[in-house]
Amino acid sequence: MNQNQMYTATPAILRSSFMALMIMLVNCSALAKTNTMKPEEINARFAQAFNSGKMENILALYEKNAVVHSSATQADQGHQKIAAGLKPLLALGGQMQATNVFVSQSGGIALLRADWKLTGAKKEDGSPLELGGTSIEVVRQQPNGTWLYVIDQPFGK
Repeated sequence: MNQNQMYTATPAILRSSFMALMIMLVNCSALAKTNTMKPEEINARFAQAFNSGKMENILALYEKNAVVHSSATQADQGHQKIAAGLKPLLALGGQMQATNVFVSQSGGIALLRADWKLTGAKKEDGSPLELGGTSIEVVRQQPNGTWLYVIDQPFGK
């Protein structure tokens, strides 16, 4: 390669490197916007994750060994069991809304209660279904400043 070819290739390499860096920064910026930085944000984040239809978005809101009470007698611990417990709910489709009733925080732990509603869902036979309830959750602040569910009781009335 002669000297002219080396300088001709350099701007192309710089352009592609710059584009890769810009894409990475945009992705990091989008990720930062989805991280829950206050405990009172997590229920709205859950609704957003549910509305995306992607289980991985929902699981990202739970600590690795979190517990979700899928019924009065059933507690699912860990991402794999939580996913299995939430799969039937996610399969209903529809749009979820969650409104905080209260948030009580002490340092890196918070207790929340929220009213939630699922509209536009469909039963297996295709008929409309609406669900709702009052949830109780315990969330913990992570070392990076975000908050994740530790205990989730969706029917905590």
